[in-house]
Amino acid sequence: MKSDILIVEDDNYINNLIRDALETAGYNCIQAFSGTEGILRVQTGSADLVILDLMLPGKSGEEVIRDIKKIRDIPVIVVSAKDSVDSKIELLKLGADDYLTKPFDIKELEVRVEVRLRRYYERQRLKSLETGNEADLTSANNINNLNVKDINKDGYNQNNIRVGIDPGTDSNFIANNNIGNGHIRDLGTDSDYNSISDNIQRTADRCAGSIFYKEIELNPGNYYIKVNNNPVDLTKHEFRIMELLIKNPDKAFSKQAIYDYAWDDVYIGEDKTINVHISNIRKKLKVYTDTDYIDTVWGIGFKLAR
Repeated sequence: MKSDILIVEDDNYINNLIRDALETAGYNCIQAFSGTEGILRVQTGSADLVILDLMLPGKSGEEVIRDIKKIRDIPVIVVSAKDSVDSKIELLKLGADDYLTKPFDIKELEVRVEVRLRRYYERQRLKSLETGNEADLTSANNINNLNVKDINKDGYNQNNIRVGIDPGTDSNFIANNNIGNGHIRDLGTDSDYNSISDNIQRTADRCAGSIFYKEIELNPGNYYIKVNNNPVDLTKHEFRIMELLIKNPDKAFSKQAIYDYAWDDVYIGEDKTINVHISNIRKKLKVYTDTDYIDTVWGIGFKLAR
């Protein structure tokens, strides 16, 4: 089931720009062009998240935030030209969940939408477990549908990242397990056969859900990362940073987008925190490889090295 995103923005160009990007990313979009219309859409629709401008006809963005939170506790991302820290703090106190300053990068907005929806669905899931409400549980299960990529027959997603392995076709797997042309050969006794079969199953189980990039294997489900098959001990935030970069190998992310994803929180000038974590990741990866995996994009932030 696709998530429904309500866009409340009176500028037709910006509203349509956001709609086109999010629909391409797999979301359903509902458009509103005034504060009053935005409130009506929340009351009568099924929005899972609201993207909100502040300078609106009818009702101001600040009023819209108050009214939305009275109707439904759904995430609100403010997109505004107001860039002072005081403005951000005031809006967060009103009930906004995130803040993005205009002009903004549409890819950064997509990441923020993903992060806020993940938190919302997780909150709904926990609520449904407490109340036993099947409707809440159905809504919460949308978390499993976020960012699902199409996987081709060779096990690669649309970003050309290999997800998991096929024991019958993967050359490294075949070499390591004495398999040729998909058939087990020179096995000897039944116990040898059973031993190799067990190894195949264990390897397949371990790699299920893994994302491979050059020398790196990252498994979000089992929460591990390896370089040249050597486990790398990353903190939770370091792991989340690598997860974001490897899942999006062609994108450069601002420090604010990285912080929002890895910390699942609102960024207010946390440059030093990001720099320290990136430095630590680089040092830990360097223990097992000479390759630099994180590039600095000056004036923007960081991206995965190609």
